[in-house]
Amino acid sequence: MKLSTFFCNLIFFLFSVVATNGWAVPLPADSLHRPLMATIDSTKHLYFYKPDNYHLDIVCGERPDTLDENVLFCAEAAFTGKIVDSFYYKNIAGDFVTSGELHHGYECKANSGGFIFYKDGHWAFFPKETYHKKLKDTTVYCAYEQALVIINGVVYHPYIMKPERRETYRALCETQDGELMVVTAKEDIAYEKFVQALVSELDVRNALYMDMGIGWNYSWYRNEDSTFTSYFPMAKWTQYQTNWLVFRR
Repeated sequence: MKLSTFFCNLIFFLFSVVATNGWAVPLPADSLHRPLMATIDSTKHLYFYKPDNYHLDIVCGERPDTLDENVLFCAEAAFTGKIVDSFYYKNIAGDFVTSGELHHGYECKANSGGFIFYKDGHWAFFPKETYHKKLKDTTVYCAYEQALVIINGVVYHPYIMKPERRETYRALCETQDGELMVVTAKEDIAYEKFVQALVSELDVRNALYMDMGIGWNYSWYRNEDSTFTSYFPMAKWTQYQTNWLVFRR
C-alpha cells in the first residue's frame, strides 16, 4: 500500500465509529446523537445508505451545496475523463441524463451498463446496449453509465477490476426485494470479495459501480437537524469531480 493511501485510510478509520442499536456508520462521534433521514446500517464488510422519501437526479458541473437542505446525499457517479479546471459534459464517461436532459460524454470501454430513474419514480438497471436504447424514452428523468457489478442477479464478468485489487469500493445497488441503496465497503477490500459481500450480505440483485479513489470518493449525507456528515475526506482530486448521484427530498 502506498504511504498516501495508508494515511488516507487511517484518517477515515479515526473518524469512523460503531454505534449502538445495530448501527455502524463512518461518521464523527457527535453524529451518533443526530436523527437521520435514511437507514444507515452495516453488515460484516459493508456500509449501506438507504434514504426515505426521496427523488433522484444526476447533477453535473457543480457539487450540490451542503447548505441546500433539499439535498439528502451526493456522491460521484460516472467516471471523469481529463483532469481540467473547467467543466464540460464531454468529460463525463458515457451517455447520461440530468433533470430530463440527455448528454453524450466520452466513450469509456470500462462502462458495461447503466441506471435509469424515471419521472414516475421507478428505476431500472440495464446492460450497455439496452441502456442506450432506453435513454430515448421521454419519461427518463436521470441516468448514468458505468461498469456493471451485478445484473439481474448474476455477477458481471469480466470484472472492472482485477479480483485481488484492494480499494474501498462503492456501488448503487438494488436488493432482491426492490430496495435502492448506496453501498460502500468498510475498508480496502479485494474487488471479488466486495462483489461476493454484496450478494451474500445484502442479497443484491443489481449493482452499478460508482467512481471511487482518494478525493473522488468524497461524498456527504444530510442529518435531520440539517447538518451534514461527510463520507471520506476531501483530497487533491475532489476539486475535479464532475458529476454526482443526488438524492433529494
